[in-house]
Amino acid sequence: MENSNKGAEAGWTYGGLGGLIWIPVLGIVFIVQANYIAALTAVALFALGSLYLFRFAPWKHPDTPVGVLYIGLPLLILLAAVSFLMLWELPPEFEHQLQGSGYAWLAILLPGASALFIPCFTFGRKSWTDLHGSSEKKPAVELDRPQAPQ
Repeated sequence: MENSNKGAEAGWTYGGLGGLIWIPVLGIVFIVQANYIAALTAVALFALGSLYLFRFAPWKHPDTPVGVLYIGLPLLILLAAVSFLMLWELPPEFEHQLQGSGYAWLAILLPGASALFIPCFTFGRKSWTDLHGSSEKKPAVELDRPQAPQ
């Protein structure tokens, strides 16, 4: 690990954990509500997200485009959001408000969630090597040197 890449590595790790931190917090809310299935789902999704961050870190796959490595994280966050929306047990006084709404909540969720995918497009096909260089020192300019006669 090079010294110059520690900031980018910290950004990937802590930024990803920051994007996932709401999941265990919501799991605590589910425990207080005695919704243990949703709480276990929260723990499992947070563990899966953390594992994903460390397993698919771009410096471990230096030639894979960063957008391809990143796309799993917003998909996991969307999976968590949809799972919690389906597992959330509303008090009876709010149940009648959702009667007949079907999946109208998707109309609220999807536009906001599209912002999660912006890094996939801004990084494009750039890999970790393209962004930070390889660990090998290469000359800045390759010179054509004549071959020695044999």
